[in-house]
Amino acid sequence: MWWPDPETQALQDIVRYDYVMLFPYQEEFVEPLKAIKPDLVLLNSANACEVSCEWDEEDVHALPAAWFLTQVGSEITQGISATSTTIHVASLSVSDETTTHALFVPGDTVLIEGESVVVKKVNRKDRTLVVERGFIRPASAHAKGTRIAAHITFWPGTWVMNLSNLSEKATMDSTIGPERWGDYHARHDAKLVSNPHWDGLTIDRADPNQSWLVGGSTARTLDPDQSNTLPENYDAFDASWNQGLRAYESQLRNAVGDDKIIYVNWGMNNHDLLNGNNFEGFPLAEGSSYRGGWSQTMFGPLANIGSYLEWTTQSRTPNFTTIQTYEDDGVPPPDDIHYDNPFAKPDFVPHYQKMRFGLGSALLGDGFFSYEINTNGHGSLGLMWFDEYDNAGAGRGYLGQPLGPAFRVGDKVLGDDLIAGGDFNTQKDLEQWDLSVEEQNEAHAQVVVQHGNTPRPSSSVQIDITKT
Repeated sequence: MWWPDPETQALQDIVRYDYVMLFPYQEEFVEPLKAIKPDLVLLNSANACEVSCEWDEEDVHALPAAWFLTQVGSEITQGISATSTTIHVASLSVSDETTTHALFVPGDTVLIEGESVVVKKVNRKDRTLVVERGFIRPASAHAKGTRIAAHITFWPGTWVMNLSNLSEKATMDSTIGPERWGDYHARHDAKLVSNPHWDGLTIDRADPNQSWLVGGSTARTLDPDQSNTLPENYDAFDASWNQGLRAYESQLRNAVGDDKIIYVNWGMNNHDLLNGNNFEGFPLAEGSSYRGGWSQTMFGPLANIGSYLEWTTQSRTPNFTTIQTYEDDGVPPPDDIHYDNPFAKPDFVPHYQKMRFGLGSALLGDGFFSYEINTNGHGSLGLMWFDEYDNAGAGRGYLGQPLGPAFRVGDKVLGDDLIAGGDFNTQKDLEQWDLSVEEQNEAHAQVVVQHGNTPRPSSSVQIDITKT
């Protein structure tokens, strides 16, 4: 169970689960939970590339500007004081061959050295921004020529940090010297499990290929090296991000040792470093996942991430690979106090079919399973428990082995085989089947009929794949 609320939920209910994830500020509950269930696995929480600009967990106001992942920006054309609310900039847009992208829009939080400001208005005629000063990061004076660029926010209330090796180095700790975000963050996250009662750490947002951030309301552009230059494409950025992500996980593993669990959410397939992956929000209502269809998520291929069955067989032991299914696939805003939590209703009945689909999928790979209300609230919205888990107290393994041979339920007579063809004895039979090949990707395959000498069916089809 991810992120229950031990302040309001009974600890006895929380310890029913095999492993539980908590926030760092909930460390006071670690020992009480372990006292009830000594073999409960408790994981602390971290995020590979996002910092909260509300909780100030990371001392956000002190983080170097070079470590933030920003959009393409501009330069200040007139110096400003710590109280100025109008900022003159060199440009308001950037263009490629097909599209003009706005550099600033109202509502953006914008980075200027050690300060962040909120854009209230964009005046195109005189190329100025009207801003609110000192948002989270304190206001200060800035000289002409200083870079100004919009932060990138994926999850509301957070800023995305630059985990790629394209980021400039900066000094956060004078005893360490210049380093990148991933170097600093690995040291910080290792400290989260210094209490021996923590069994390990869950790393959220450890997913590869962050060019997907471009589009929608998240980001209009990306500027990985803060050069105010629009890249032709983001292939180099994705590759560099993946290298930086692996370096961060490698440093974290070295810092915590082999015995601590490191477990990721939709993570990159660094099986040698990690104790499993969480397939969040899978299956969705229609059976697919955030990253592809059911079959692709279960069996692959799933580029840079890997399938569920790959994770359950290839990552480090103990293996905590999990399928995490949600009652509600929607994502209500984090500050939506009016969310209509279905669990809170007296007549709430879980979506049993969806739960069993997720549980059945998890059992195919001997992984863990979690059923929660949604991605914004997780266990704090309600601790659901099902007969399929332990038959209401019968204990793990109650399903056991079959008590006898299989038998037919009911007396319905089987009808004719509704699948046409299948003997492959004639061309007419063969023509009832189709072979689908993605020829636009230059793949190639052909059908070869293998004739035999046995009674019907005497033939079979062989598919020769010559190019994938």
